[in-house]
Amino acid sequence: MTASVFAQAPEKMSYQAVVRDGSNALVASTAVGMQISILQGSASGTAVYVETQTPTSNANGLVSLEIGSGTVVSGDFTTIDWANGPFFIKTETDPTGGTSYTITGSSQLMSVPYALHAKTAETVTGGISETDPIFGVSVASGITGTDTANWNNHFSGDYNDLANTPSNVSTFTNDAGYLTSFTEVDGSVTNEIQDFQSVLATGNDGNAESIVNVSQITIGSSTPTPSTALEINSTQGTLLLPRMTTTQRDALTPIDGMIIYNTAEKKFQGYSFTPGSPMIDQQHLTINNGGGGDRAQSFTAAISGDLTAIELPFNTMMGTTDVNITIKDGDGTTGTVLHTQTFNIPGGGMTWYTFNISGVSVLAGNSYTIHVSEVTPNVCEMGPPCYDWGMDDSGDNYSGGLLYYIGSPYSIYDCAFKTYVSSGTTWINLH
Repeated sequence: MTASVFAQAPEKMSYQAVVRDGSNALVASTAVGMQISILQGSASGTAVYVETQTPTSNANGLVSLEIGSGTVVSGDFTTIDWANGPFFIKTETDPTGGTSYTITGSSQLMSVPYALHAKTAETVTGGISETDPIFGVSVASGITGTDTANWNNHFSGDYNDLANTPSNVSTFTNDAGYLTSFTEVDGSVTNEIQDFQSVLATGNDGNAESIVNVSQITIGSSTPTPSTALEINSTQGTLLLPRMTTTQRDALTPIDGMIIYNTAEKKFQGYSFTPGSPMIDQQHLTINNGGGGDRAQSFTAAISGDLTAIELPFNTMMGTTDVNITIKDGDGTTGTVLHTQTFNIPGGGMTWYTFNISGVSVLAGNSYTIHVSEVTPNVCEMGPPCYDWGMDDSGDNYSGGLLYYIGSPYSIYDCAFKTYVSSGTTWINLH
């Protein structure tokens, strides 16, 4: 049995252990009986505290408990003098959940659990005398109670909160350079930066800011042509469109009507999305077994476009079964949910079912995961799982992804599936 101990104050100590039976097999998802003793002095020393608990191990045989919260057999956990060590933890375990303890182990408490000893600093006996010679010559030694009382009376930032302020700037003894009068010439005090000639003067840096809500821009003329939004009048300059590589272009969020110059393909290109016909992108069709419960299969898209549908083969053990079908971003079950739906699997043999999907875009080369789980786990009269997802147990024959069971990858199996992607027409060459 492998154990880990962590201290916490007050009056408890976290403890974890991996439980194995006499055959060294993990005791998983089982209630186990445990007696925990705190020994003083040595691994065979006096037990200053003993308690019993009946924790339940997880799927990996791990039990987690808090020493100090069990059923006390002897001693008082709160009165242990942790400074008078060393101390050891002795554990006795009954893998069947009773009190016939057949597994025994002891380990010394090292420095971490002595965090419990820190609570002895909650009280101090006697006075405190300042013996630091530096403090006596520090400016801090002159701080008085009045000083500390005024610490919160700091300047609020409002000029009107200051005391003894002049009523106007002319009362300053030296006000040269101060504004003494102001005349508003346009009737508004909220739009004072209006001179574009100064703002847009040659060499001025716009600091990557945006100019928004301008109805018309005319370059090279003081007389805009009606019904134009952007007009360029020049016999010496040209319009230079945004220039970028294909990779940079594909990183944009495109909108119909965009125009660029692709420096990699040497083409002017415009964006106009025209949906295409869905086609099979990824598939694994081999079925020689099945499995249910919490299962997932990842895949790597080969086509960029809209994921329009998936096909999955299911059957049920008895009756019908409701399952959640989720598409997630990335390889594994922890990614962002892109799509989810519930499906009632009818009774009968292994059958391929089609699930239509909308609003999910995939990018070629990126990984995605199909995640299937029972809506209400463990409800079958025959016992879980309640359904089978057709799978291939002859090896890892699909290179684009992995099978996951309860979140853990299994590289020797693959679930059967098909994905359909509509790529459509997006960026088109203009010449």
